[in-house]
Amino acid sequence: MEDPIMKAILEDTSEIREAEKRYQAFTADEELQDRLEARDKFRRTHLQLLHDAEQKGKAEGKEEGLQQGIEQGIEQGREEGREEERAKRLESARRLKDRKMPLEEIAEITNLTPEEIQEL
Repeated sequence: MEDPIMKAILEDTSEIREAEKRYQAFTADEELQDRLEARDKFRRTHLQLLHDAEQKGKAEGKEEGLQQGIEQGIEQGREEGREEERAKRLESARRLKDRKMPLEEIAEITNLTPEEIQEL
């Protein structure tokens, strides 16, 4: 230890002196350093694998959610289209009924039942 301030601190405190001895012993032991480095590398690799798995899971979840949203949107659009078509047929049937067209003919034209037309 070349630094006079550090030397004075180490001589003054036994705990710090003991820590310095252990540090010096550790830095001199290449096998111990290699084991520590291997452990750190393992931890970093493990954390990276966990991170990658999490990112993959999120991406798959987003893709699945997007696909479900598209499917729901298509189905909702179809349902709205059916409702609009039915509303148009009901409106046409009402107009034809107002013109005194026979219910059977209105039913044939609009694909509504005579009962549905009668309720208009």
